[in-house]
Amino acid sequence: MYLEEMKRLFSLIIFLFCHQLYGQTNINLYDERPSTFYSLNSLSISNLNSDSYFTISPRFYYLNSTSEKSNYSTFFYGGKFSSKVKNKIYIDATLESIKSGNSLHVQDFIDSLEIFPGKARIIEKGYYANFRIKYNASKYFTFSTGKSSHFIGDGYRSLFLSDESSSYPFFLIKTSVWKIHYYNLFTTFLDIQQPDNDRKKHSTIHYLDFSLNKNISFGIFESVIWQAKGEGYNRGYDIEYLNPVIFYRPVEFSKASPDNVLMGLNGSFTYKHFLLYTQFILDDLNISRRKQADSDNYSSGFFQNKFGYQLGLKISSPYQNIPLSLLFEYNQVQPYTYAHKTAMQSYTHYNQALTHPAGANFKEAILLLNYQIKKSKVLFKYNYIISGKDTNNTHYGQNIFLSDFEAERDGEQFSYGNFNGQGIKTHLQNIYAEYSYSFSKFDLVLGLAYRDEKSSVLESRNFWLNFGIRSEFFNPFLDY
Repeated sequence: MYLEEMKRLFSLIIFLFCHQLYGQTNINLYDERPSTFYSLNSLSISNLNSDSYFTISPRFYYLNSTSEKSNYSTFFYGGKFSSKVKNKIYIDATLESIKSGNSLHVQDFIDSLEIFPGKARIIEKGYYANFRIKYNASKYFTFSTGKSSHFIGDGYRSLFLSDESSSYPFFLIKTSVWKIHYYNLFTTFLDIQQPDNDRKKHSTIHYLDFSLNKNISFGIFESVIWQAKGEGYNRGYDIEYLNPVIFYRPVEFSKASPDNVLMGLNGSFTYKHFLLYTQFILDDLNISRRKQADSDNYSSGFFQNKFGYQLGLKISSPYQNIPLSLLFEYNQVQPYTYAHKTAMQSYTHYNQALTHPAGANFKEAILLLNYQIKKSKVLFKYNYIISGKDTNNTHYGQNIFLSDFEAERDGEQFSYGNFNGQGIKTHLQNIYAEYSYSFSKFDLVLGLAYRDEKSSVLESRNFWLNFGIRSEFFNPFLDY
């Protein structure tokens, strides 16, 4: 134990030294999460006149947490390399390691899924590496490749694609013409519950963003996931899904394909200090299975009617002299959304959902507040989730890793009568409040965290007092 603490102290000294030596900060080079609302310390360089540069910067986070039940520390360290060459080529790479004594619910997550949230498998000496290379070919085309995660949307959550999952290899084409931005994202995901030789699944994602004017924009989303191998076949990356301009649902039908296709709409409206945004995701819809009063063969809540939606409002600095930001957001995803008949083709990667970390079959309300004055920052976050969870003998639609065709209650298949929150009704509240003070390029952090989870079979309350230091924001708590 003493040796581990000495290692941590030595690492802190090294990174403080490196920080003073290089004196550089992180640079946001790519179109990742459009909202930096939750990033307290984005640390960006924005006024570089040179068309070429090279930077190295530390990534460091140390947090000590104390509760009634335990005392633990989270130690996150690494480095970031950034480079630009003649305003054409951008390179961004990170190497990081996490040494963590985790809170009980985070440890439960690790024990059940064998991964650290948002990272990868837990191994004795875990180092996580990500990189991106971007090439600006012209004013119309940009190409990117690497190993990273992506985010589509304007909110705190995304129902299309979120950066809360582990990173993955990708190739991205961005086409910009007039007021239109069109993204083609080609990726490979892993289902680590499967044997090593059968665990790959490929995906192609399209996102079309159109700005009607300076206030209104909307987007069209589609994705398809298919497994690389199956019994008696090896598909690899299906060449028909490389077509950059067509919708995948007709392709899927023409191939008589069992692939998992999702479609969605995104919209936003901006007025002065206000941003109103929304998302709608459609997994499956079978309108023939609607409720019919004159037939006993039909009822509401057919299990293949799978969709979700988001409504949100951002308020940024409503008063000129008050640097205050607010976010209100509501998310709802119906049971079995993102799941698939073939369990491996679920919308998941490395035992994590690719969108909302709660999976499906939930309702969520979120409140975020961010206030900054000079070097002091205050963050307050509250989220409330109602979800329907399973027992050992049921599948109510929250666990998207299971086949939706296994929907059953006490051994009996049920296709109708499904509703949001069915199953073991679980209430979860998360409250997080934080004060930070910046000195040099680091933040001193003092925070309070509260988590309350209740159901008919579970009641858990935890309260933590946190103190630490960081060079960038890192959330060691799960807010789901």
